Amino acid sequence: MMFAHPIWLWGLTGLLIPIGIHLLSRKEGKVVRMGSIRYLEDSTTKQFKSLRLNEVLLLALRCLAIALLVFLLSGLQFNASGSHQKKWLVVEAGLENDARFSSLSDSLKKEGYELKQLAKGFPSLDSATTERLNYWSAVDLLKRKSLQQAVVLSYNYLSGFKGKRITLPANIRWVTVTPEPTEFPLQAIRLASDSVSIRKGVSTPRETHFETVKAIASPSGYFHLGNDSVHINAPDTVSLAIVGYDEFGYDQMILTASLEALKESIPTYIQWQKYKLKDIPEASKADWLVWLSPEKLPEGTPFRQIILKPETGEHGPLLSRQPGKAGSETWIITKRLNEEIALQEKLPWQLANVILTKPETDPKFDRRTQPETSQWSTETTTDGLWAGAPAGQHNPSPLLAFAFMAVLLTERLVAFKRNQ
Repeated sequence: MMFAHPIWLWGLTGLLIPIGIHLLSRKEGKVVRMGSIRYLEDSTTKQFKSLRLNEVLLLALRCLAIALLVFLLSGLQFNASGSHQKKWLVVEAGLENDARFSSLSDSLKKEGYELKQLAKGFPSLDSATTERLNYWSAVDLLKRKSLQQAVVLSYNYLSGFKGKRITLPANIRWVTVTPEPTEFPLQAIRLASDSVSIRKGVSTPRETHFETVKAIASPSGYFHLGNDSVHINAPDTVSLAIVGYDEFGYDQMILTASLEALKESIPTYIQWQKYKLKDIPEASKADWLVWLSPEKLPEGTPFRQIILKPETGEHGPLLSRQPGKAGSETWIITKRLNEEIALQEKLPWQLANVILTKPETDPKFDRRTQPETSQWSTETTTDGLWAGAPAGQHNPSPLLAFAFMAVLLTERLVAFKRNQ
């Protein structure tokens, strides 16, 4: 037997109210009709020698009604047959080797807890790691198990919270373990025979950021950082064909100056060439086509394009992606270019985000966590106070509600009959 909301058990002190009322009340005397009281004398006999309970049946009914209401509000639940023996300690992958885990697991194993993985199917802890579970989905699955208690040890990674936020049931205790920050390599580009440019990420429980550093080249052809490594590659080459009218010559100058600044700061070969409108077929061989013209873009142009199309509004991003066909990529320069705009909008870095290939980040390196205050919902479900009752436990709330109404009705009928 357990209670979902044990704070309501304080309501049992309300049993003192009907008991006190019945102790202090006096039983109504019997009415005897007499013709005259002339010959009646005063009696010196004491009517009450001590406090006595009267109307015991009514008192029992009233106490029972209060007790049933308190049990109803406190969420009384009974363990199903055999479920009292099922208790799990569920551990997320990576925590089984944590020093903080060993002492807790030893103490819980002595209490009869089974060790499970926080993974699909909840395999035993010594089994091979399977597919990771969404945390909220894992709680839903645990609620369907015949468990008296479950303790979950988790890193609470931000990527593990997906879908609708749910309420944590009373029989599941969720323990958060703060993950250690990590550094991981993303990309290694050879600059010279003895040096490489390293793009690495740093992930902490609060944020993930990236930085570029230089390092000495390894003879093995790989760069190692911690337990991870990436292959050292030759620099990529990105080619741009700039096609435009003379009236956009100043925009073209700002654009090429930004590319020149970008070329000096990244380990990628950036090449560009200017073309006339009549040389469109030759320009189509480039990786990107930069279109600086009010004319409509001809058919058969490259799938990746940057088009100057000034808008009337002054607000909004300088480079805006435009929806297009599958496999195509079209970006719009929304303002005429000059030195002030190039500096304010950081045009070189915006161009880098568009034309350079971004290395993919493995989700396993993400150490960002969900704040504890926003992990679980505090709202009461529409099913009432008992919606969080775990599987494997009998929920007697409907029976308690029916019994409370029956006792209350019986008490009112008895009180009416006895004029109480």
